[in-house]
Amino acid sequence: MDWVIKDLYKDEIRSNFLVTADRKKVWQAELNILRELDRICCKHGIRYFADYGTLLGAVRHQGFVPWDDDIDIVMLRPEYERFKQVAAIEIREPLFFQNTYTDGFVTGFSKIRDSRTSAIEFPDYDGMHQGIFVDVFPLDDVPDGSVRQNNIFQIKLEIWRTIMDESNLQHDLANGAVTRLSGDLLHRLLALPRQQRFAEFEKFCSNHFGTSEMIDLVTSSFCGRGVQLSREYYADVVYLPFEGIQIPAPKLYHEVLSIRYGDYEKPVRGGSEHEDIILSADIPYRELMVAYQKDSSLE
Repeated sequence: MDWVIKDLYKDEIRSNFLVTADRKKVWQAELNILRELDRICCKHGIRYFADYGTLLGAVRHQGFVPWDDDIDIVMLRPEYERFKQVAAIEIREPLFFQNTYTDGFVTGFSKIRDSRTSAIEFPDYDGMHQGIFVDVFPLDDVPDGSVRQNNIFQIKLEIWRTIMDESNLQHDLANGAVTRLSGDLLHRLLALPRQQRFAEFEKFCSNHFGTSEMIDLVTSSFCGRGVQLSREYYADVVYLPFEGIQIPAPKLYHEVLSIRYGDYEKPVRGGSEHEDIILSADIPYRELMVAYQKDSSLE
């Protein structure tokens, strides 16, 4: 396959939206990352799917949504865990495999970033890699309406709170809050290093995968932004055109997109979720951050 954006250095109009050459260069950097992810997954027999805006773009535009600027990949939890293991070995500079274990920022998913580029979300924070990225999300069990699944979900949330909401959780425990896990166990978790708490969270998700009829990014569900997607939607793979290549997608992509976006076939122009990110396919993020911080100090 030819992993190259057509007319890379030319502005063009797509769906009545100006796609600049600079945006295309960002897309190209992401395609280069996706090519490496695809190589690793093919080598190790790991399934992955385009999802979110990338799936929407593949179905509706046969490429990127013109006003979007990232690539979203999902894996079922068991395959995501395998990918984490092999990616840590396979991915080398100038790419970087970023997650809670490899960088100084806690997230419920992983990114593959390019050190030669910039996608700066936190210009005043030096403790993390901030190159252009491809997101890799795990799909976990979410509640399917059963009492058992609701209990499992609540335990996941309690473990997540030990990682992301520890002061409020400690306050709740001190005031006699009723929890699924015992107070003693939660206090023992809180005493662990943060990365180890996160490892316990992922272990619990892995151990309880396949027990619900519904799946999604569970950390989105914690925030009230998740949906319930039938496991069968991701049972089979279909390949869809995307910027001149073919990318894997859930065979029942219509159902996935309808649940995520409603009437997805009608374009709704707007910004991406990364409007505040400083993007450059030409300048390494370390250089751009130094320049930004220098300018800020002169104000």
